[in-house]
Amino acid sequence: MRFVIVRHGQSENNLLLQQTGALRGRAVDPSLTELGRQQSRLLGKAILDWPAQWRPSHLYTSLMIRAVQTAGSIAAITGVGVEGHPALAECGGPFVEDAAGVRQSYPGAPRAELLAQCPGITLPPDCDEDGWWRAGYESEEAAWQARAAAFIAAMRRRHTSDAVLALVSHEGFTQQLLRQLLGIATMTGWFGSYNTGVCRLWDEEAAHLAGTTTADCVNSTAHLPADLVTD
Repeated sequence: MRFVIVRHGQSENNLLLQQTGALRGRAVDPSLTELGRQQSRLLGKAILDWPAQWRPSHLYTSLMIRAVQTAGSIAAITGVGVEGHPALAECGGPFVEDAAGVRQSYPGAPRAELLAQCPGITLPPDCDEDGWWRAGYESEEAAWQARAAAFIAAMRRRHTSDAVLALVSHEGFTQQLLRQLLGIATMTGWFGSYNTGVCRLWDEEAAHLAGTTTADCVNSTAHLPADLVTD
């Protein structure tokens, strides 16, 4: 099985942080900027030129708006259908934050909004007009790791070994997916993750490497001109 992990394109909050150095006034569930949309389209076009073994057979996305929009752009160009999956949400899940910095869970965008952002997306049955996130605010790293582990295990049960799964997620949760796939129990650093940065990994098939996963690339932005690379 092969995994193609993609961070979403530049969001309104990413731009806010870049411009101000802080997230005061952040949007709860931001959209992509025009640059973010351009980054997503460029990735979609680049995927068409990837070697056949890396072209996605399935495309899963976080249900946060910026990820849904990124996946929608990729799907429109590659023709791969999109399936929304709550488990790919950013660490902590969607949240609102009060003036004192206290965070509370936010249910996410309603079903109609997600369909408007990405027509044809397959949504989970319990995604309705009240949103899609049911897990509450996750404040502990152990919860993020457990969610990543459960998602990967579910994908391996669901798909055959020749599947190529593209996963559109977020900067923080990309760390958790990479840790699970590469068997990194403790992190003393951070994997870089640019907007639409790509990580490609495959499960080894050779008998002496059974049960291991190898990274082909981490945080590649080969599809972007240097002046369009953002974090």
